[in-house]
Formats: sequence, C-alpha cells, structure tokens
Amino acid sequence: MKVRLINYTKDPEKIVAQSARLCYSALSVEGLEEELTNESIIKLIKKIMKLGHYSVLEHATFTFAIEGISRVTSHQLVRHRLASFSQQSQRYVKINNEGFPYIVPKSI
Repeated sequence: MKVRLINYTKDPEKIVAQSARLCYSALSVEGLEEELTNESIIKLIKKIMKLGHYSVLEHATFTFAIEGISRVTSHQLVRHRLASFSQQSQRYVKINNEGFPYIVPKSI
C-alpha cells in the first residue's frame, strides 16, 4: 500500500473558524480574519463540534493518493460520508494483465 499527501489546506483550524463565524457575522472575510486569535479559534472549534455544526469542517481539506489496496478496502473507505472520494474505474480504465494491481487474500 502506498499513501501520499498530495495537497492540504494551510491553517485548517483558521479556515474552519472563519467559515463558522461567517455564518453568523456581518463582518467581511477580511474582518473575520483580523478578529480571530489562536485562543478564539480553538474555543470556537470546540463550540461548533459540541453544537454539531460539522459542515464548516469540510472547508479544511486534505487530498491523499492511496494505491495498492483491495477493492474491498476501498469500498470500506467510501462506505460512509466522511470525505469526498474519486476512485479509478475498473470499467472505463483499460489496464493490461501485468499492470493490474490486485490483492489476493491469504485465505485463497
């Protein structure tokens, strides 16, 4: 298995806090940015988690490339809505026999 971080949100906590504040503030994005301190960011994130305001968490993103896992494993990853996924199609992508990375369970 190979996992590689391709991209990520810089200052994810700050982005999440700004997004949460934007929902309930008349300030501009710039105004919110100036208003937030490290302490207020932590306090706000704890508050939104307690209130169940989880949608703002999706503003912070981390993009991974994951290779060399079985289809069963990939389906377990995408089974629940905890992230956004793009998966290589086994129907549309032509792969030759030598290049198809498949997993054979030990039980077989």
